[in-house]
This record gives sequence, C-alpha cells and structure tokens, in this order.
Amino acid sequence: MSIGKTGIRAYPAPGLEGKCIAPEGPLEEIAWDWEEFLLGQPRGQYQQSVRWARVKQGDGWQAWLYTWGAEGRIEGGFLMLIKSTRLGRIGFVNKGPVLAGEGPESVPDALRRVLDAARAQRLRALILQPPDRSRIRSEDLRRCGFCRNPVPGIIDATLIASLEGGREAILARVGRTARREARQAVEKGVQIVEGGRSDLPRFFDLMCHTCRRQGVAPNPASVDALYRRWDAFGPDIKVLFARVRGELVAGLLLLRFGKTCTFEKKGWNEQAPEAHPNTLLNVEALLRASEWGCESVDFGAMDRGLAERMLKGEEVEEELSRTRHVFNVRLGARPVLLPPAQVWMPYAWQRPGVDWILGRRWLSPGIWSTPSGAECARKRELLGSRLPTNTGSGEDRSLSEARMSRWPRSAVFELKFSGIRFGPWTGAQVRPCFRVATW
Repeated sequence: MSIGKTGIRAYPAPGLEGKCIAPEGPLEEIAWDWEEFLLGQPRGQYQQSVRWARVKQGDGWQAWLYTWGAEGRIEGGFLMLIKSTRLGRIGFVNKGPVLAGEGPESVPDALRRVLDAARAQRLRALILQPPDRSRIRSEDLRRCGFCRNPVPGIIDATLIASLEGGREAILARVGRTARREARQAVEKGVQIVEGGRSDLPRFFDLMCHTCRRQGVAPNPASVDALYRRWDAFGPDIKVLFARVRGELVAGLLLLRFGKTCTFEKKGWNEQAPEAHPNTLLNVEALLRASEWGCESVDFGAMDRGLAERMLKGEEVEEELSRTRHVFNVRLGARPVLLPPAQVWMPYAWQRPGVDWILGRRWLSPGIWSTPSGAECARKRELLGSRLPTNTGSGEDRSLSEARMSRWPRSAVFELKFSGIRFGPWTGAQVRPCFRVATW
C-alpha cells in the first residue's frame, strides 16, 4: 500500500489505478473525468457516481474508484463500496463495471480487474450487479468464480416509463384511470409544488408514514441521509409535494442522472385519498422530468416474477391489481428485467456452501420477502423483549436493526420459521431478527 502526494491510499492491484474517494472536500480530476465518462455512456448510472459514493460514506461505507484506459481516455472502470464487519471487509460493485464497449475481450478483462481489486482489498466477499443495460451475463460471472445463484434482496427488475414525444405523448401513454384521477385532483384543488432543502424534514415524515404502513424501516433512515443526497446531487435532485387545502400530504424525490430520472423515494400521510393527490403528483413529475431533459423515468423496482410474466404476454391483471406496481403501470410504465447480483468468495471451497444457502428458496414460501407489519408484531410477541418495538420513524430503531446495519443490506436475509439471521458467507448467527434489510 502506498500513499501519494494527495494522501490517498492506493493498494497495489495490477493494471489498476485505485483512488479512495474522500468523504469531504473537492474531488480530484480523475473523479470528475469518471463522472463525465459515466454521463456519456448508456450504461452509466448514478450508483457508480462518485457523488453516490459520498452519500454512502455517510452510512459507513468506504468508496474506491478504479479506472483504466489509453491515450488519456477512460475505457472502463468501477466504483467499489466497502464496509468493515466483525468478520471482515465486504465489497459491493453496484451497476458496474462500466465499459466504453462490451466485447468478448473487454468484459473478461474488466471482471479480472474487479477481482484483482477485491483481492488487493482483502475482501471476505464481493457482490456485483452489472449495469441495467449491460450485456454481461451470469455465465460470464460464473466463469470468473462468482456463485451461480443470485443474491436475494437486490432489485432485479424495474418499471420504466418513456418520456419521448413530449407532453401529449406522455399523457397519451398514461392510462385512462390515471388521467381521470389527475383531472379530478385538479378540480378538487390539489396543487403540485416544488420544495427545497429546507423541506426535506417534511418529506422524511411523509416517507416514514408510508414505511410504517408497509411494515418496513425507512431507507434512508434519517433526514441527514436525505441532506447528503441533496448536497451530493444538487442541482440534479428535486422534491415535489402535493398540497391539499394548504397541507402537504404527499411527496416525491426525483434524481436525474444522464437522460434518466429516477423516482427515488416517495411518501404519503393517507390524507385526502378522495382527491387523488398521488396520481396528480406522479403525472406532474413525469411531465417535469421531460422538461428536465430526461428521456425515461425509472420507478425503482418491480417484482421479477410478475415482470417476466408480463413480458411473455401472460394475463396478470388480477395479480397485478393486488400489488403496488399497478399504480406505476397505469402511469405508462413497462417492466424491464435487470441483471441479477451475484457474490464472489475468495476461496473456491466456500462457493458450493454459499450457493447452497442462496438456492434454498424452498425452505419457506416467503423466505426472501420482507415481513409485513403483522409478521413483525408476531415475532416480537414470540421473542418477547429481545425485539423492541420499531416505530419506523428512525427514533426507536431496535438493537437487531442497528446490528444489521453493519452488514451489506443485500446480504442479510431471514429464515421466517426460526427467526435466525444468515449471512451467506458467514453461516448462522443465533440472534433474533425480524426484518430483511434491502438496498
């Protein structure tokens, strides 16, 4: 390990230029070059941005940027997030590596560089999910030593709405029900207003209200985390609110990166449902994203099984109507399958065991799902005072969740029949756990 003039530590990885992203202060030239490279690539996403690295550093992650190229041009690279746990360092390459061109030679070379960096960082495990539009296949990862089965808890399908054609085309793709509800919202006096940094505490309250209703912990877990997002991505981040009779009842956080706008977070306090504030808020957000210069909107997540059936043309209306995804589909969004995330272990003898654990979906019908509020209450009742009540507001996080935050969230899942938490590369930890942590 060496320390250059800038004080940045560089581990010796062959053929790589590794830079540790400082949590504060001005970014180095290579970081700005990487940002420009990402914005110019169809496979570049904000999760590989150094701005996102600074957001995650507030959650205890360390960020390393690796790039390579020739003649002063970047040809590829990746951002690696690393978190230290009691059992070693765990790495995550989210939506990377990003290459100027994906070919039969460049892909294996890029994956070799990723693993060189993992070994140089002495990682106990590495999770990698290729970019959404990448042609890197699961087979490519397995040839490099990644486990066969995907890591649960990491989004592997989403809903995308096109913004092509301007206002009229966007409204034409919105379903009749959504258009009718949007008109009714306007008639009932619902207003869409844009907020600023000072409005983030109000947005967080709305988001926490939605999380309590869904029985999940808020993510991000504090207003400070929202502030970090705002400071890192401004002016490419906005917060919109629906106001009914002078009260802000719903909010939506928009993040722009390149030509894509992500509806990253949302919240609603369940007030004025008859006025359809959420419908008008989302329709107006689509229009404003188009005015912002974006070509598509990413709604962030979709059930993969349902997405696969929709893409095959199967009849899923009844099943879809029972999910939250039906709202986004009515806004004109269509399902898109994403490359699954896979885990790499440094020693070959570890991989069969990890694969066995990741592939045991038959152990319980809902083993990979987030427990509902009722299930959480039932587990608290069974386990007693060992699982303090979690209000979902971030003010009363349980000891279990605080401990879980030390892990890469995608790598922690629950065996519902026993309440025992498993980390795929560590074996069981006999501590009660009642919630799956997700990215």
